[in-house]
Amino acid sequence: MKVVLYKSPGFISQLIRWQTRSVYSHASLWFVSRNLLCESQYGKGIIFVDNPTFTCEVDVFRISGDFDYAKILEFIEAQKGKKYDYSSVCRFISRRQESRKSKGKWFCSELVFAALQKGGLKLLERCEPWEVSPGLLSMSPFLVYEKTLNSNNGS
Repeated sequence: MKVVLYKSPGFISQLIRWQTRSVYSHASLWFVSRNLLCESQYGKGIIFVDNPTFTCEVDVFRISGDFDYAKILEFIEAQKGKKYDYSSVCRFISRRQESRKSKGKWFCSELVFAALQKGGLKLLERCEPWEVSPGLLSMSPFLVYEKTLNSNNGS
């Protein structure tokens, strides 16, 4: 299993990168052995993508530390079809606390963080899932940079 962090070029992505002071605007979990990507996508919510291809540059991170793969997969599968949390993405701009409207919805890095936490690995101490941006995920000592992929190298 890997964490994939995206350097998406779109307008919303640029706003997220600007506000979070990061090169990353999106995050997903890649179940490499099954070649299955799980992410929370604008307009679609929690989805699974078989045989993923990347349309922008992404950095792939190996997850170090002990975690329960089965619990992560079970948690992720239970989230399938839930809605994308637009209000929390706006919260990155306003810096407000988590909203009650956000319950049962996920934005990308929040989902990745929560899934790994359910599997017994808290990527960052003193952080709750709703506080974690894609850029903040990259600062976890449990994520080890592995490689960069983009649409030009066939991945």
